[in-house]
Amino acid sequence: MTTPTHCIRRATLADAAAIADIYNEAIRTTTATFDTEEKTADDRAAWLQAHDDRHPVFVAECDGRVIGWAPLSKWSDRPAYAQTAETSFYVSAAHRGGGIGRALKEHLIATARELGMHTL
Repeated sequence: MTTPTHCIRRATLADAAAIADIYNEAIRTTTATFDTEEKTADDRAAWLQAHDDRHPVFVAECDGRVIGWAPLSKWSDRPAYAQTAETSFYVSAAHRGGGIGRALKEHLIATARELGMHTL
């Protein structure tokens, strides 16, 4: 049996539906989010477009399929929080427990350091 390989890359608008699917699964089955209404691919596309180079969104891909995602999101519009970001991590239920969340978290931390952030 071969182990599936995964990579972490910057999310694109083409990932919006997969991001929505994983997020909606979390809304339905976990307490990871306080959202109670599921999101559409269009909702997630707009959300992706609101993230900039300083606040990127990454996806974990396994064998060409998005299996998790994590953003650096703006914490506040106040200038004193320019070096602060909020983080989130979502992994599809079928891939939880395999280190994908940890890999996404480590990637976000490294990216935040590169961007000069001091608080996550």
